[in-house]
Amino acid sequence: MPGRALKVFQAHLGFFDTVVAVPSKKAALEAWGSSQDLFHTGLAFPAEDKDAIRAALSKPGIVLKRPAGSRDSFTAEPGLPEVKTQPKKPAPKPPPPRERKPAPEPPDRSELDASEKALARLKDEMKSSALEFARRKKDLASEQQDARSGFRARERELEQQLAKAKRNYARAVRARK
Repeated sequence: MPGRALKVFQAHLGFFDTVVAVPSKKAALEAWGSSQDLFHTGLAFPAEDKDAIRAALSKPGIVLKRPAGSRDSFTAEPGLPEVKTQPKKPAPKPPPPRERKPAPEPPDRSELDASEKALARLKDEMKSSALEFARRKKDLASEQQDARSGFRARERELEQQLAKAKRNYARAVRARK
């Protein structure tokens, strides 16, 4: 990979921490065989560990690995991590069975039920009252409209009478002259 400066990138992949020296992030993703942007997800990042950088620069373009979380050297073909075996502990004894108490009786709901019913009845009464007021309001509006129509008709009639009386009066005044 002559000609371009190498950068060292590190990623945690499966059971291994990996490191690779390549010219770009894209080249690192290709070396790892990843179609996913590991840098975006935070699984890959520029290396800062001096030993990791030195190892990667000694073998440019080759993915070096070590068991995840270890301080082993990075190599091209590391072995699997060693798992330390612990002596088996005897299974803990189950706790002795507890005495079962009879289930407590549920609390008395009669006061709660009575209050809920009273509130429901009041809400029904309020709804009925609101409907009755709305009906009465509609009836009053209709009655008011009828009254206005009647007053207008009588007003026109009286205005016509007044106009006729003024004409008659005016004639009578002219006739005296």
